[in-house]
Amino acid sequence: TLSLHDALPIWVKVVVAVEDVMVYDIETTNKQVGDVIEQVSVMLSWTTDGEKATTYYGLDCADRFVKHLLSKEGRKVKYVYGFNAGNYDHILIRNSLIQNGLSLEESRRSVNSIIRITALVADKELKPTEKRPEPSKPYYKPREIVFGDIRNFTSGTLAQNFKNFGIAEKGSFEYDKITEHLEGEDLQKLTEYCEWDTLGAFKLFDKLREPLHNLGLDINKLYT
Repeated sequence: TLSLHDALPIWVKVVVAVEDVMVYDIETTNKQVGDVIEQVSVMLSWTTDGEKATTYYGLDCADRFVKHLLSKEGRKVKYVYGFNAGNYDHILIRNSLIQNGLSLEESRRSVNSIIRITALVADKELKPTEKRPEPSKPYYKPREIVFGDIRNFTSGTLAQNFKNFGIAEKGSFEYDKITEHLEGEDLQKLTEYCEWDTLGAFKLFDKLREPLHNLGLDINKLYT
């Protein structure tokens, strides 16, 4: 007996796996690097369920994030999203992806606007294929991690989207207070701010995904 799913055209047959998706957010500060002042990442929060977030603080936060994605615990993640990440967050972590040995395939609108990044990882947890570039070295099927932008599916600021979709009021923090040397109450407030945005962005992604899923479309396969 055919189910409704079986009767659908192949292009609308999808399986939505929530646990495959991660949403993250970065906070930055200005730092003198030689003769140039650059924006550097000092805090990064991520979530895979919209209920709890993990946060890294320090100038190595992006590197720790990428190392988690490459760890055994991070292997289930296939899609990584941020809000306006193509113009900001993805650009900030791009160097960490490369430095950790990931091969990148990018789609861009411009030099500073990334639509989508596909990172290829030699995943040693997967079974080796028959193909071997060199007899002495096993060849492992690459694992893909796709980095997308939630803002490709909506318009307006994160605060406006939080309000429009009835998620929550966006938090606030004085950006000129952000440094890599925060302690005590200031560090706690920045952590709460970053995690609040991260959890809210995950809920926004879920709300944007739902109507597409109801139509049999997988948001992870769509981008503009």
